[in-house]
Amino acid sequence: MSVCLGDFLQTGLRRICRVLAYQPTAKAERLYQKGVGFKNGDGEEKNLRESFRLFKEASESGHTEAIKELAECYLHGRGCERDLVKAA
Repeated sequence: MSVCLGDFLQTGLRRICRVLAYQPTAKAERLYQKGVGFKNGDGEEKNLRESFRLFKEASESGHTEAIKELAECYLHGRGCERDLVKAA
């Protein structure tokens, strides 16, 4: 059984790119965690508008949990106007 080195490397690079594409950046994670803090009032004063802003910024970097939180904000009008289209 012969495996071409080029095919082996290409498959490995494809896997690495897929993993990296789905991992949030450190900045997005910090924004998300800070947003959760503002949402719950942990360590900071509870501020839903600020948590919405932070979730939105983190979601633009592809942070999946921030995307879910942003949808919840739109669904319930937390820190923004309620928008069922954007929530979906």
